[in-house]
Amino acid sequence: MLPLALCLLAAVAPRLGAAPCFRQGSAMSCVNRRLTRPPAVPRGVTSLDLAFNRIGRLEQGSFPGAGGLRGLRVALQKTGRLVVGPKAFWNLPNLTYLDLGGNRELALDRDAFSGLGRLQELQLDLNGLNDSILQEGYFRDLLSLHTLGLRSNELRHVRPDPSFSRLRALQNVDFSFNRIGQVCEGDLSPVQHRLFRSFDLSKNRQLYRGAAFSWSRCGNPFRHIMLYTLDLSEIGLGVPQLQHLFQALAGTLVLELRMRSLSIGASFGYSNLPDPDNRTFSGLADSSVMKLDLSHGFIFALRPGVFAPLAALKSLTLAANRINGVERGAFSGLEGLLTLNLSRNLLGELYSWSFHGLRNLSHLDLHHNHIGVIQAGCFDHLADLVTLNLRENTLSSVPGAEPRYLLLGWNRLRSAYGLQAGAATTFLDLSDNVLDDLGVLSPIMRLPALTHLLLRDNRVSRCSAEPSVPRANRLLHLDVSGNFLQLVWAAGRCRDVFGHLGRLTELLLHRNYLTELPPGLFRGLSSLKRLNLSLNSLTRLPRDLLPPGLEILDVSRNRLVSPDPRAFRFVLRLDLTHNQFICDCTLAPFLRWLNRSRAQLVGAPGDLACAFPEGLSGTPLGRRDLGCGVEHVQFALFACTAALLLGFLASALLGGRCRSSLRLACGALRRAAGAAGGAGGDGAFRFDAYLCFSGRDLEWVTEALLRQLDAQFNERSALRLCLEERDFTPGQDHIANIRDAIWSSRKTLCVVTRRFLHDGWCLEAFNVAQSRLFHEMKDVVVLLVVGALRDYQLRRYQPMRAYLQARPYLRWPADADGQRCLLQTLADKIRQRPEPRRGGLGLLRWRKPDAGIRLQRVATITN
Repeated sequence: MLPLALCLLAAVAPRLGAAPCFRQGSAMSCVNRRLTRPPAVPRGVTSLDLAFNRIGRLEQGSFPGAGGLRGLRVALQKTGRLVVGPKAFWNLPNLTYLDLGGNRELALDRDAFSGLGRLQELQLDLNGLNDSILQEGYFRDLLSLHTLGLRSNELRHVRPDPSFSRLRALQNVDFSFNRIGQVCEGDLSPVQHRLFRSFDLSKNRQLYRGAAFSWSRCGNPFRHIMLYTLDLSEIGLGVPQLQHLFQALAGTLVLELRMRSLSIGASFGYSNLPDPDNRTFSGLADSSVMKLDLSHGFIFALRPGVFAPLAALKSLTLAANRINGVERGAFSGLEGLLTLNLSRNLLGELYSWSFHGLRNLSHLDLHHNHIGVIQAGCFDHLADLVTLNLRENTLSSVPGAEPRYLLLGWNRLRSAYGLQAGAATTFLDLSDNVLDDLGVLSPIMRLPALTHLLLRDNRVSRCSAEPSVPRANRLLHLDVSGNFLQLVWAAGRCRDVFGHLGRLTELLLHRNYLTELPPGLFRGLSSLKRLNLSLNSLTRLPRDLLPPGLEILDVSRNRLVSPDPRAFRFVLRLDLTHNQFICDCTLAPFLRWLNRSRAQLVGAPGDLACAFPEGLSGTPLGRRDLGCGVEHVQFALFACTAALLLGFLASALLGGRCRSSLRLACGALRRAAGAAGGAGGDGAFRFDAYLCFSGRDLEWVTEALLRQLDAQFNERSALRLCLEERDFTPGQDHIANIRDAIWSSRKTLCVVTRRFLHDGWCLEAFNVAQSRLFHEMKDVVVLLVVGALRDYQLRRYQPMRAYLQARPYLRWPADADGQRCLLQTLADKIRQRPEPRRGGLGLLRWRKPDAGIRLQRVATITN
């Protein structure tokens, strides 16, 4: 029995500790499962991944019953050494993909790939292989092989053995990141008379750079070979060596030539390396090059006729160089060029002759330069221009161009002057500029074919004149997000700006500091399907505001407390997440609508939760009713109405006879109510005021305010102030403490300093207090500004803008008399019952304050 047990233990031991594999459909993943040999492959699996295991050897019997495999990856084994024996994949006749890469010490038997007649792609990168892999017949049986990857090995020559002449399907070879010193004429004779889709020699930094190398002896390495793509990126050759290479390649068909990150060009501030000139590419005149990539180099100037020998060129990429100037005639001879990429260079100005010779150019990319001046007529001769990308430059005026796609974002445009009326532009990007007038729509909408307009992240805060929008416009997409449209509409301007956009299907208005929307704002948007109002400060949505055809609505991250479900009864996809719902009986109609609605709600359940009252804060709304008892509410309403009617009739009957007696009784009742209110009518509040300030201002607040106003510091004061260090519940969530303090206090006194504006908890507390203000529509927030803070500095902070727009604040005076007056005014304001506010953002009339106190009204938001 003991020998049998030992045999069983020896068989099971290699698999001890191995985690199970994961299968999804026909793919099976055994990545990092501590396997020491391939597992059994279930029937139906066609792809197997064995990377990051401890497999050290593959033999003929390593894959029993896995004949259905088509893809196999045995890469990056942790043993560091992988031995592949003869006929190791003999049981996998249907294999088409094999990856053995990342095994730095790969030992291959010459018959390792026997039986893989259907293999199409073989990856052997980072295996420490030398020249023998190409010269000793390892691939003689791979008759279907079309992709061979030998990246990051130890190859010094590319001299395939005669067996490669049988590999007629081979089209893609990767010899990048090796130590190849040269590839000369005759080295590739076994693969002559072929078309290679990709021949990658990139990142061989010693290629053609040896001291003993001679072009006269080397000759043309690709004689009788056609190349679709030849990659010579990062090979370390300069302009003179490239000129010799291209002369050696004379007559070889190369449709695409990639030469990224070469050390060619004078760069900025240097002149030791020459820029390419009209002789550099002369050897490629008969090679029919159609795509040339010279990106990420050091070219400083484009010389006259530099690309003239490349008459067949269709695409030219010069991105991320140091190009500072385009000399006259730089693009001569390129009449057939369709795409030119000059992005991420140092261009500062464009002249009328900068692009002469490019008659058929359709796509011009000039983004991320320093272009500030464009001479008139620069693009006039580009009649077929489809896309002009001028993003991320320093333009202050619109260039005179008429492409179909005009991209002018991230510039310094202050107006749309320069747009060609009647141009065929369909897509116009004016985002991230400094446009401040909504009247800019007048010149823009003169483009009759315009369908997409981007005005996001500008400074639109006024409307000097109502925009003239023709009824026949074709606008489908309008993005006006990231502006200050609240100021425009609060001033009563441009409220019919969307009136003639009958074809518009998508409107983006998020991040506009909106607190309310003008009635009838969307009246003319009969085709609108998607509307984004997120990241604003909306407290309500009128039920007749949205157009009936709307399908997608985003009002997330606003301040909706009790949404009216009739406002979005037509919507099919609705995002209401991260609002501040008050979960009382006023929310019941909305929850009942959620129960019946078929609208798709966006977001996780926790993102649609109660904010108030404190006991339900953070509780998901779900699709449940609050249990408010609709029948009891209806009965109560009926009883109250009946009582009011009876009281009115009784008053009418008794009023004439007992007028004097009633007058005396009412006076007595008023006096009694006043006395009761003064004696404790606010008993529902635990504190008179919650004192909100930055913890780093505690010393000043204690000396200046608490010692004068708080009853525990000053026996002559009757005010009960809520102080975080003293009155917050230990161990409770901090935001819950803040909400409890605000809703348990008659007022919230915010001491605004520079530290307050940089304190996240202070701003969060101000948001909660302002939410209560919007909910109760009463003056429950008192703002005291301390220090040399200007109005514009306060308005930089989004939580302050909605409050400062129509409400005053107090400022701490410098003189002692003014401070005493201010403290008395603060005490009076805290004791004063909150009065309902009349109006919204209109003018406010205030009684002239006491001496030493300055009340300031903030009416606009500036940048």
